[in-house]
Amino acid sequence: MLKKAILLISAILICVFLGNAVLVTGLLIKGLSLNEIMDLNISEIVNSDSINANYFKLLVGLSNLISFAGSAVLYLTFTKKKEFAKELDLQPQTDMISLVWFVALYFCTLPLASLMAEFSMNIPWPDWMQKMDDSSLSDLSSILVMHNAGDLMVNLISIALIAGFSEELLFRGVIQKGLQEFFKPSWIAIIVSSIIFSAVHLQPVAFLPKMVIGLLLGYAYWISRNLWYSIALHTLNNAVPLIVLYYSGIDASELPQDNSANQISWLSILVSIALGINIIFAINKRFNGPKT
Repeated sequence: MLKKAILLISAILICVFLGNAVLVTGLLIKGLSLNEIMDLNISEIVNSDSINANYFKLLVGLSNLISFAGSAVLYLTFTKKKEFAKELDLQPQTDMISLVWFVALYFCTLPLASLMAEFSMNIPWPDWMQKMDDSSLSDLSSILVMHNAGDLMVNLISIALIAGFSEELLFRGVIQKGLQEFFKPSWIAIIVSSIIFSAVHLQPVAFLPKMVIGLLLGYAYWISRNLWYSIALHTLNNAVPLIVLYYSGIDASELPQDNSANQISWLSILVSIALGINIIFAINKRFNGPKT
């Protein structure tokens, strides 16, 4: 276990370095100096006259692909695994009915995730955590600004497709799968990998709602032994707010900082939990019962 952990950390460090190197190189190509790159924040880069916003977003997507998917592939290379698709449980046997059940379960988790977000926003976080979260939200808001359908498409590619695919390869295909070999019962591995998944996003206030989504993704992978389901759900989770934001006409740069407009009724939470439990039973039955 220790040897595998060291190999995984090494793979992640190498690929994160390479991903950031690609990002910096892409900005250097556009004429920015290294000092300018180090001094700029994402908002300034996106709004810069010398850098096309969509070029930067795709560059970030490529950087994330190298950082996350690259880490998974490099780790498998270190451990001398040759059949990457098989090792990552990228099974060709997927069916639409199972996917519909998982999607229905995803929508049932949204009220709970919103409740966790509401709860988190009322916690008196330490100043350094609040500043970290504010900075992360500011960067995200800058990336989410969309003026036309082309901007939406670029965001769907970078934030939904690339992030959904590459993050699942690492967090579920490698980390959770490895933890399942170490922890029994497997739900411990699902919780631990979800904590890691949420923490990596560096958004303290959003930690709990992201963990709720991480638990759903972990469950989908665990019960199906097929990474494509969690990839599809992760992509959906990232795509839905992008589409809603674009067609609602809300200015992403002015996203609300409080939860006053997003309070969730207890009735909707209870109904979604009841429906979710029934859907879980249906999914478990479909995949021949829970696995250890």
